[in-house]
Order: sequence, then structure tokens, then C-alpha cells
Amino acid sequence: MLPKPADIMALRANKNDSYIIFCDYFLSQVVGRNDWKKRRHVEVISSLATVSDEAFAILLLMNSWDMWIEMVDEDEAVKKGKSGEQQQGQVGGRKHTTTKWTQSGAGTRKYGGWKEEGLKMFNLLAKKIMQGPC
Repeated sequence: MLPKPADIMALRANKNDSYIIFCDYFLSQVVGRNDWKKRRHVEVISSLATVSDEAFAILLLMNSWDMWIEMVDEDEAVKKGKSGEQQQGQVGGRKHTTTKWTQSGAGTRKYGGWKEEGLKMFNLLAKKIMQGPC
């Protein structure tokens, strides 16, 4: 079961095991999956990932969460035969939600396509991670 973003934001308080799931499936992808698998049971997170790594992984998750949930819901609807007619540029008869803080053409823009709000959120996340769980 996917953890809820609010539970992940509780950070290392690990509410509903959400932070363990986040680390194994998301943070590990940012820092390198193979190294993570070898060292995760014998080292603390801070020796495997920097504050920036953690903040970036959470930012990526928050940025695309709504779009991913919509895609999962759409896939389930298609499997159950409840999807509407597919139209050009749309899936299941509706246009998908986009990401929160990234722009199309990301490689051609200043800051790699991140909107200013996304950069601010990254800084807020990094600050929260440095402060530790409440």
C-alpha cells in the first residue's frame, strides 16, 4: 500500500511505516539502489543519503503524486471496463493531471524546468529534514 504524503512528511517518525517505504522505494532511487540495498540494514540513513538527497526525493514524490494516483485509478478503471472512450492526448476520456512544480521542456529551461515554487519547496523540505521529526 502506498504511504500517504502526510505520513511521509512526518519524516523519521515513521508514521504507519511510511518512511521505511519511502526510503526503500524512492530515496534509494536518488542515492543508488544497489548501494542502498547493501548498506541499509547496517548504516543510518544520514550515512547513505544527504539532506539534499532526502529533500529531493520527497520533492519528486510530492511533485508527481496526484498524477501517479490518477494514472493508477485510470488503470484500475480500464481493467474493470469502466473507462470512457479514449481521445487524442487523453486517457480514458479525460486529460491527466500534470506535475505541480515542473514544466514541459525541462531540459531547455533555467533550473532544469523547476518552477520557483518547487525550488522554494525544496528549501523548506531541506530545512525540515535538518530540524528532524517533531
